[in-house]
Amino acid sequence: MKASLASFVERIGYEDVGLLSRDFEPAAALKRSQGGPRALRFSVRDSELQAVGNVADTRSKVMTALEVSNLRDAYRKLLSALSSPQRLVEASPPPLREASRGLLPHERGLRGLLHGDMQRKRSQGHGP
Repeated sequence: MKASLASFVERIGYEDVGLLSRDFEPAAALKRSQGGPRALRFSVRDSELQAVGNVADTRSKVMTALEVSNLRDAYRKLLSALSSPQRLVEASPPPLREASRGLLPHERGLRGLLHGDMQRKRSQGHGP
Protein backbone atom coordinates (compact mmCIF):
# COMPACT_ATOMS: atom_id res chain seq x y z
CA MET A 1 0.00 0.00 0.00
CA LYS A 2 1.34 3.41 -1.01
CA ALA A 3 1.27 6.00 1.73
CA SER A 4 0.70 9.68 1.05
CA LEU A 5 0.80 12.87 3.05
CA ALA A 6 -2.90 13.42 2.31
CA SER A 7 -3.90 10.02 3.69
CA PHE A 8 -1.72 10.55 6.77
CA VAL A 9 -3.27 13.97 7.46
CA GLU A 10 -6.74 12.46 7.11
CA ARG A 11 -5.76 9.75 9.58
CA ILE A 12 -4.42 12.08 12.30
CA GLY A 13 -7.01 14.77 11.62
CA TYR A 14 -6.51 18.45 10.95
CA GLU A 15 -7.80 21.83 11.95
CA ASP A 16 -8.59 24.07 8.98
CA VAL A 17 -7.79 27.66 9.98
CA GLY A 18 -8.86 29.09 6.64
CA LEU A 19 -7.26 31.97 4.78
CA LEU A 20 -4.04 33.51 6.15
CA SER A 21 -1.91 36.40 4.87
CA ARG A 22 1.50 35.67 3.38
CA ASP A 23 3.43 37.55 6.04
CA PHE A 24 3.63 36.02 9.51
CA GLU A 25 0.15 34.56 10.01
CA PRO A 26 1.10 31.03 8.87
CA ALA A 27 4.09 30.91 11.24
CA ALA A 28 2.03 32.25 14.14
CA ALA A 29 -0.79 29.75 13.53
CA LEU A 30 1.68 26.86 13.32
CA LYS A 31 3.41 27.98 16.51
CA ARG A 32 0.08 28.23 18.38
CA SER A 33 -0.98 24.71 17.40
CA GLN A 34 2.45 23.09 17.75
CA GLY A 35 2.37 19.93 19.83
CA GLY A 36 -1.36 19.46 19.39
CA PRO A 37 -2.97 16.19 18.32
CA ARG A 38 -3.91 17.36 14.81
CA ALA A 39 -2.23 18.90 11.80
CA LEU A 40 -3.01 22.46 10.69
CA ARG A 41 -4.36 23.22 7.21
CA PHE A 42 -4.63 26.68 5.68
CA SER A 43 -4.77 28.65 2.45
CA VAL A 44 -2.61 31.66 1.60
CA ARG A 45 -4.29 34.96 0.63
CA ASP A 46 -3.85 36.02 -3.02
CA SER A 47 -2.61 32.57 -3.96
CA GLU A 48 -3.89 29.15 -4.93
CA LEU A 49 -1.39 27.75 -2.43
CA GLN A 50 -2.82 25.42 0.19
CA ALA A 51 -0.58 24.18 2.99
CA VAL A 52 -0.51 21.75 5.87
CA GLY A 53 1.82 21.90 8.84
CA ASN A 54 2.61 20.33 12.19
CA VAL A 55 2.36 16.84 10.72
CA ALA A 56 5.45 15.50 12.51
CA ASP A 57 5.81 17.79 15.52
CA THR A 58 5.13 15.14 18.16
CA ARG A 59 6.35 11.61 18.81
CA SER A 60 2.78 10.42 18.62
CA LYS A 61 2.35 11.74 15.07
CA VAL A 62 5.69 10.28 13.96
CA MET A 63 4.74 6.91 15.47
CA THR A 64 1.37 7.06 13.69
CA ALA A 65 3.14 7.82 10.40
CA LEU A 66 5.48 4.86 10.95
CA GLU A 67 2.53 2.68 11.97
CA VAL A 68 4.16 1.61 15.24
CA SER A 69 2.95 1.64 18.83
CA ASN A 70 6.19 2.17 20.76
CA LEU A 71 9.49 4.03 20.52
CA ARG A 72 11.58 0.86 20.16
CA ASP A 73 9.66 -0.15 17.01
CA ALA A 74 9.86 3.41 15.69
CA TYR A 75 13.64 3.40 16.17
CA ARG A 76 13.95 0.05 14.39
CA LYS A 77 11.80 1.20 11.50
CA LEU A 78 13.79 4.43 11.11
CA LEU A 79 17.10 2.55 11.15
CA SER A 80 15.77 0.13 8.55
CA ALA A 81 14.68 3.00 6.32
CA LEU A 82 18.08 4.68 6.65
CA SER A 83 19.90 1.48 5.69
CA SER A 84 17.78 0.94 2.53
CA PRO A 85 16.71 4.31 1.10
CA GLN A 86 14.05 4.39 -1.61
CA ARG A 87 14.05 6.51 -4.75
CA LEU A 88 12.16 9.79 -4.29
CA VAL A 89 9.46 10.70 -6.78
CA GLU A 90 8.52 14.33 -7.37
CA ALA A 91 4.87 14.72 -8.34
CA SER A 92 5.05 18.33 -9.56
CA PRO A 93 7.10 21.44 -8.77
CA PRO A 94 5.61 23.67 -6.06
CA PRO A 95 4.49 27.22 -6.95
CA LEU A 96 7.09 28.87 -4.68
CA ARG A 97 8.01 31.69 -7.02
CA GLU A 98 4.38 32.82 -7.24
CA ALA A 99 3.98 32.63 -3.47
CA SER A 100 6.84 35.05 -2.77
CA ARG A 101 5.72 37.88 -5.11
CA GLY A 102 9.03 39.62 -4.52
CA LEU A 103 8.40 40.09 -0.80
CA LEU A 104 11.46 38.18 0.35
CA PRO A 105 14.53 40.17 1.46
CA HIS A 106 16.84 38.44 -1.04
CA GLU A 107 14.60 39.62 -3.88
CA ARG A 108 14.45 43.24 -2.69
CA GLY A 109 17.98 43.36 -1.44
CA LEU A 110 19.03 43.80 2.16
CA ARG A 111 19.70 47.49 1.60
CA GLY A 112 16.06 48.13 0.62
CA LEU A 113 14.83 46.16 3.62
CA LEU A 114 17.01 48.09 6.07
CA HIS A 115 16.19 51.41 4.41
CA GLY A 116 12.46 50.70 4.78
CA ASP A 117 12.93 49.86 8.47
CA MET A 118 14.88 53.08 9.09
CA GLN A 119 12.19 55.18 7.38
CA ARG A 120 9.48 53.57 9.53
CA LYS A 121 11.46 54.25 12.71
CA ARG A 122 12.00 57.88 11.71
CA SER A 123 8.31 58.38 10.97
CA GLN A 124 7.53 56.99 14.43
CA GLY A 125 10.07 59.29 16.09
CA HIS A 126 12.64 56.54 16.84
CA GLY A 127 15.96 57.35 15.26
CA PRO A 128 18.11 59.97 13.58
